[in-house]
Amino acid sequence: MGDWIFTLLMWLLLAVGLAGLGWALLWDRPGGRQRCPKCWYDMAGIERTGADGPWTCPECGHQTTRERRLRRTRRRWGIAALAGLVLLGSYASYGYPVVRDHGWWRLPPDIVLITLLPHIDRFGVVPDNDAPQNDMFVEVYFERSTTNPSSQHHPWWTRGGLWPWERWLLKHQSLHLLETTSQARVKVLAARLLAASVDHPVPLVSEENKGYAAIAQAVHAYETCESYIDYGVMFKPGGFGRYTMFVTAYERSGRFHQESRYRVTPTARRWSHRVAWTDADGNHFEWDDFRRATTSKQRQFGAVQFGDMYEALMPAQTFFSPLTGIRGPQLWAEEDVRGRSCYVVSGRDGIGRSMTFHIDQDTGLVLRHEHDGMVEHLEPQFNTAIDPHWWNFAPDRLDDSPLLERLDDINAILPDVDLLADPGG
Repeated sequence: MGDWIFTLLMWLLLAVGLAGLGWALLWDRPGGRQRCPKCWYDMAGIERTGADGPWTCPECGHQTTRERRLRRTRRRWGIAALAGLVLLGSYASYGYPVVRDHGWWRLPPDIVLITLLPHIDRFGVVPDNDAPQNDMFVEVYFERSTTNPSSQHHPWWTRGGLWPWERWLLKHQSLHLLETTSQARVKVLAARLLAASVDHPVPLVSEENKGYAAIAQAVHAYETCESYIDYGVMFKPGGFGRYTMFVTAYERSGRFHQESRYRVTPTARRWSHRVAWTDADGNHFEWDDFRRATTSKQRQFGAVQFGDMYEALMPAQTFFSPLTGIRGPQLWAEEDVRGRSCYVVSGRDGIGRSMTFHIDQDTGLVLRHEHDGMVEHLEPQFNTAIDPHWWNFAPDRLDDSPLLERLDDINAILPDVDLLADPGG
């Protein structure tokens, strides 16, 4: 059955319920008349019994000592109760498709969920794998506070959709949760919500939780920007010693474009040029100079998606998921990177490899990321302007490649690494 049936029924029952409630509670007002408060007989012309005696209804015999009671509005409480049931039916018609598609936790208003945050572990087991068992956790984290390029929901907590008093309460509840919970994944949630409610969360938390707050600030910065161009470099360790250069353009509408060049083998010193981009409808296209062909397919990039593109797009997000990612992040120093004051946060991933993030204190940008001793990400800028020719790029016209146009820029931020050497042409 189409959802329009429930929408139509909701509005119909809402109209009937409000009309019935208004008629039952407000329609039969006295309008200057005097009536018996029990049987509503017209008491016009009825005199008091004695100077200070009561008014006596000739119809039912009810006696009234105060004139004000003779001018009451007649309210039909039975009809009002029925109207209330009709209004409940209207809410049920609204709520059924919501519960069917999103679960019961989508129905409570924001203020209720925010109030319940410190007690989130009472509503189920906090997820430790890809099958979460705490529906409230899923609603708060994935639906209301996490945003990513493929989100089909509206993460209004992150995007500023709360009232000022709700944001104030979110700050205090998430801070309390972060400082009191012992579960790492709950700390991730609390830090994310704290970063969504204040601009600079790190100074607010205790020393042991500053690492969580710093990475949460970085994730929030990337998720809420409108657009940026990021050019930098990733070194991918492995048996082939593959080096990857990337340039990424990204808009909050969901479009993004990435180009990468990577060395296939250390001996052949041969490079591959790969292009991947996604349009506003979610269609994903890929091209590389091995196939020299363009393919189209649907691809969804979730909040814990891995891969070169996603790490280039949001370098901290991949390692700061409640399901996978960095374990026990600690803020152990503050350093300057290219003249910008940064938090230095270290931790380990799920298989024990070390990770270090240099996070700009003002913007939340990850200026440098090291994974198991290898520099995987360097970001020199945060740009709010997208070059239109990115979206017109044709893979068979490499002279229009944004990546190739920026090789000198990329090389400039890698003074100690001759990554661009390409003897094979």
